Amino acid sequence: MKLKKKQIIAAMALLCVVPLSSFGSVFVDFNNTNDLAAYFNNNDAVTSPNDPDGGLSDSGSVDYNNSGQVFAYNQSSYDLSQGALTVSMYLQIQGNGLGTTENFWLGFTNDNTDDYVNAAGGTRGASEFYLYVQEADAADQYTLNLKEENQRPASSSAATLVDGNWYFLTLTATYVDDTHIDLSAGMYNSAADGTVGSAVYTISALNNANAGASDTTLYGFFGGVTMQNNGSSAGDNFSITQIPEPATLGLIGFAGMGIVFARRFLSM
Repeated sequence: MKLKKKQIIAAMALLCVVPLSSFGSVFVDFNNTNDLAAYFNNNDAVTSPNDPDGGLSDSGSVDYNNSGQVFAYNQSSYDLSQGALTVSMYLQIQGNGLGTTENFWLGFTNDNTDDYVNAAGGTRGASEFYLYVQEADAADQYTLNLKEENQRPASSSAATLVDGNWYFLTLTATYVDDTHIDLSAGMYNSAADGTVGSAVYTISALNNANAGASDTTLYGFFGGVTMQNNGSSAGDNFSITQIPEPATLGLIGFAGMGIVFARRFLSM
């Protein structure tokens, strides 16, 4: 039986389908005062304002208040098994209250609804993992920590952060198998224009049991508990990136070759 060109192209298209939509980068700079409301779900009616200035290089920013809040990015979701995920954000520090509160969170969750957070003590989902900045017992002292499924697999020693300075925070999660993930996080000094400098903390935890390893709908989020009182002044430049696994890259390449072949065949 002789196949028609359209039938061959359709068959190749089925072979070459790759979920490309989850790859690439997300970047929200909050320079538009509607960015926070447009791209994030908020668990609290009392929201932190999206200010037109006050951020890096006096650009837009999220001006944190004292309500326990989480902002979940609602424009796309991710599957960790398709490639390592990194979420990053800048945080401006102000003097802390000498407590032990988890004052800033940054990570991933499988629930981006408005009320998934427990504002009194962090998130509670089985597929959640994140870094958090916590006050220490001395003035201007903080620690960086990892948290997943209410476990704390890694914590840094306390370090002094400078009131009013900006810091760059980043968390990377890597798929191990359907029930385990590797986590690594860092906090870095930053200039007022966002230029990243030396490391303040770096921590990691390998082979963590977490349901997020096989969850196909993970969302990036940031937030905290009474952030303004506990050492967090403002946030800027939220980003998510995913790097495809080598096997997925091979499928993408195969899909590209299939498209080229189809076009050439159609032009014959």
